[in-house]
Amino acid sequence: MREELIILSQEQIELNRQSFRRYFIVNTKLTHRFSILVGQRGVGKTTTLTQYLLDYAKNDRFSNKILFHAKAPSYTKLPYLKKCI
Repeated sequence: MREELIILSQEQIELNRQSFRRYFIVNTKLTHRFSILVGQRGVGKTTTLTQYLLDYAKNDRFSNKILFHAKAPSYTKLPYLKKCI
């Protein structure tokens, strides 16, 4: 299970690696152990997080310092949101 998670993390980091730098990551330092990125779909939240993790790991996607997993939330499983969809 652990090995599968590590491989999935490396694949997702590679898929989200971009040559340009998001303005958020250049202008904002994520100094807390826990940060929440909120924004509309397609604004670059995943790209920003990937860039931050790669910076932390000195651009080594195979580093054991990072583990990344992005999963889209299933809003239909939340009873109070079913009415909104």
